[in-house]
Amino acid sequence: MLAMTPPLTALTVAAQAVAALKWEVRFSPKPGLVDAQSTGVHTDMDLALFLKSAMSLQPALTSAAIASHEAPVDLTLRAQLGSIGRQAEQAMFAATNGVNTHKGAIWTFSLLIAGLMGDEQPTLTTVLTRAQALAQLSDPGLPMVTAK
Repeated sequence: MLAMTPPLTALTVAAQAVAALKWEVRFSPKPGLVDAQSTGVHTDMDLALFLKSAMSLQPALTSAAIASHEAPVDLTLRAQLGSIGRQAEQAMFAATNGVNTHKGAIWTFSLLIAGLMGDEQPTLTTVLTRAQALAQLSDPGLPMVTAK
């Protein structure tokens, strides 16, 4: 079982996810990437922007945790997470004036949160297995993209 205290709640899980994002950007050095020492190769990003972006994601990550709580891994949950993720992207872009700071993290953290919230006694294996199963489901809310 994962050692987490207090008990898993949507608010604590989302707060921990945001704290992880803040920690990651401060982790230094990360050559070429934004960190506490440098903006790396990015002229449109800095530490403050990443911190602001991370905070903008807390409501959506809370929603992902609520939607995932003991929910089955199915297209309904995948659709909910997709919709929440698109809302999170909008919040991130609003907070960063259009800069993509955490788009990949929104996807990854939503899946991991869903894995964590789906089981009363989560283990690393159950979290990752559940996240993987959700990742393999198509998002019914995405427009169809055809190859050229």
